[in-house]
Amino acid sequence: MDVSFVLPLCLKEFGSDGFATKQSESYKNIVDRLLLSIDKFGNVDVIADIFVICPDDEMQEIQENLKKHQNYDTLTFVSEDSLVPDAMKIKAYDPDGRGGWYFQQVLKIACATLVKTDFYITLDSDVILMKPMQVAQLFSGERSFVNVEDKAYYQKMYTEEFAEEEYMVKTGRYLRAVEVLELEETERSSVQIFGETPVTLNKHISNALIAHMSALSDTPWYELLMRQSGWTEYGLYFMFAQKTNLLDKYHVVASPDHVLDLSRSAWHLSSHYIVPRNYDHAHFFGNASENGGLFLVIQSWISEEDWLPEQFASKHEFYATLLTWLDIDSKEIVPEVEPLIEDASASELEL
Repeated sequence: MDVSFVLPLCLKEFGSDGFATKQSESYKNIVDRLLLSIDKFGNVDVIADIFVICPDDEMQEIQENLKKHQNYDTLTFVSEDSLVPDAMKIKAYDPDGRGGWYFQQVLKIACATLVKTDFYITLDSDVILMKPMQVAQLFSGERSFVNVEDKAYYQKMYTEEFAEEEYMVKTGRYLRAVEVLELEETERSSVQIFGETPVTLNKHISNALIAHMSALSDTPWYELLMRQSGWTEYGLYFMFAQKTNLLDKYHVVASPDHVLDLSRSAWHLSSHYIVPRNYDHAHFFGNASENGGLFLVIQSWISEEDWLPEQFASKHEFYATLLTWLDIDSKEIVPEVEPLIEDASASELEL
């Protein structure tokens, strides 16, 4: 079973008040970690394509920054405008002042029109592949596994107050999807919560979703979405799949840690977890980690002070050590680089 990877990348975003100004470590270092992990653990018999989606006016700079990477020849660079015409205009709608965050979700749906494979895995720059990519962990026959979360999981992982908040936020996104898509009403108690990036999506469901949204308005479907707020790509995708009886045809539900290892990821602020977090070797590789998910995320919006273990002097030192634990050569990642404006869609919010 072949699969494609899709990765939206951006150096800056336009909002209602101009360019994003949040500074972070170079996006090149972040992406290098992802690409190095794919080079190490990616299954060449499974990965058909790696698509990097970026603004047309930034493509050359992004290509130059990634050119020396050993995975460069496996990357296919795609302009945002080829997927979403007039991308700059669409971003300018800027719902909730988070236009970049919403737009990269639009791109993950739109990628269904690009990929040749039936399934594609959505990526963000702060994702790392943690173990060899096995077909059996991604697919059951002709269907892909998708993580499912529930209130009981939140109550086990998070403080009582935050578990309730997380449940209300996540279910709220699915209820909002019902409104946006004009589907039959759903009770909150019946909402099934699916995992987030990375997720293995089916292009036939995404294309059917695009067709459904296109029929709702005379405006393009992506403009319809960008004029609204409160939705997410996964809320739209999975609620639509359930309501149209496509979910079980293309997906198999799995644990919250099956594809993305949510329990080992730095997904939220450390203060939200019941058990104190120490992101050391034991955290990532102890306690039957071989049974955990393929991917790890350390959310780029979380400040270094919140999660960085005290034994590390910097985030760079931590990641260099993490790659060493994974037996990945990190010599391509240069410690001192001029910071660039990172895509605020991935870093500006606690979600």
